[in-house]
Amino acid sequence: MNSSRSQWGSFKIKQPQTNCKHVGGEEIMDKCTFNEAKKLVRELVETKGFPNDESALTQKILWAFVELGEAADSYKKGEDWHVISEELIDAIFYILDFIGLIEKTQGIEIDVDHLFLEKWKKNMNRPNQYGQKRDLSK
Repeated sequence: MNSSRSQWGSFKIKQPQTNCKHVGGEEIMDKCTFNEAKKLVRELVETKGFPNDESALTQKILWAFVELGEAADSYKKGEDWHVISEELIDAIFYILDFIGLIEKTQGIEIDVDHLFLEKWKKNMNRPNQYGQKRDLSK
């Protein structure tokens, strides 16, 4: 693992060399897995002094909803896709922060990459348009 500068700030992060490229003599992360992103978000939270204990868990989820609302509002207003995407990424930040804080407070490890692929496989095995229609006759 090499220490390098994050594209989101000037703090140092550790990252696998395979996800780095050299720019001006420095290694810059240009892509990451969900698990790597979770670690970056947790580092951001700790470095910037955001709430970082079990009492903040509900707040993290609520902020994710707020960011999704901002993305929907930006879309409704016809904002540029960059603005909408940034709001969606903010929601992902809060979700990854929540998962990382669960890990920290509960002493467990959550493999987000694995969970994502397992959920994708499960959804691929569901019928077309699953969850879109509700059978009210039952």
